[in-house]
Amino acid sequence: QEKKPKDPKPVVTKEVFSTTKATPEPEVSPTKEVSPTNKATPTPEVTPAPEVTPTPEVTRVKQSLGNRLKWFLIKLLFKLLLQSLMLFILAAIVLGSYEVVVHGLDNPELLLEAAKEDTLFLAEFVGEKALILVDLLKLMKIKFYGQVM
Repeated sequence: QEKKPKDPKPVVTKEVFSTTKATPEPEVSPTKEVSPTNKATPTPEVTPAPEVTPTPEVTRVKQSLGNRLKWFLIKLLFKLLLQSLMLFILAAIVLGSYEVVVHGLDNPELLLEAAKEDTLFLAEFVGEKALILVDLLKLMKIKFYGQVM
């Protein structure tokens, strides 16, 4: 009981690239092929269809340098804004937690007053450190590039 292999059938696909031209069907002509298992099975022969060139696709126009720079700066500003907001929220949580640990939750008015004082102290401290950092950057610029304008 030998299993006979199935005859391969040609797969015909039809792709239409343009609505004005129709793709003709490929012609199929049977030929006889002799194989050891099947001696007289006709195998169809497929002739390829003529090639149809696809319609050209619309290409994207490259953005100008000014437009790309504008969107880069907008994206950078948005990222900086989000990071500043996250830092502000984190500082508020830390400051509020510190005040709750030190003063407790018994008197909320006292808690708010202490938070205001600590916030002002923290802002003043950060401002002083930022000025020191700016002075260091000026000194580095003088050292590497000469006199500051």
